[in-house]
Amino acid sequence: MDRKAIQAALKTARGVARCELALKEALHRLLDDKNASSAAELLKDIADDGDHDLSVNARLLLGHAYRSMGKRRTAVFTYQRIARRQPADDPAVMALVALVEIGDATVAKVARQRLDEIIADPKRPPAADLIAGGQAFDALEEFFAGE
Repeated sequence: MDRKAIQAALKTARGVARCELALKEALHRLLDDKNASSAAELLKDIADDGDHDLSVNARLLLGHAYRSMGKRRTAVFTYQRIARRQPADDPAVMALVALVEIGDATVAKVARQRLDEIIADPKRPPAADLIAGGQAFDALEEFFAGE
C-alpha cells in the first residue's frame, strides 16, 4: 500500500485497522518527511488508544519522536512508562536502552540495572539477546558477515 492509499484509508478506518494505518503514516512522517512533530501527533493518538501491541510500539516511537524534537525530558518520561512493563518485553528493552543513552546519571543507572537483570534472565525477550550476544545477535552477525 503506497502512502496516498494509506492516507485515504486512514480517513475512514476505525479500531485496530486505523491504528495500523496511523502507525504507517507516522513512520512516513518521522522517517521520510523528517517531521517528528507531525509524527508525534499520530503516535500519541495510537499510544493513548489502549494497551495493545500497536499502542506500546507507538509509545516507543513517540519517545523517539520527542527525542528527535529535542524534548529530552518528555522522551525520558515516555520511555520510562514503557520500561516498567512486566514481564519485560522487546519494547521495554528498547526503552531501557534509550534511557541508558539519554537519561541523567540516576535514570541511566536504574535503567542499566534493570537491563542487566533482564539479560541475566534465561526467559529474557529476544531484544535482550542483541545486548547479551545471544541467538538473535549471532543471527544478525551471520547475516551481515555475508556483505
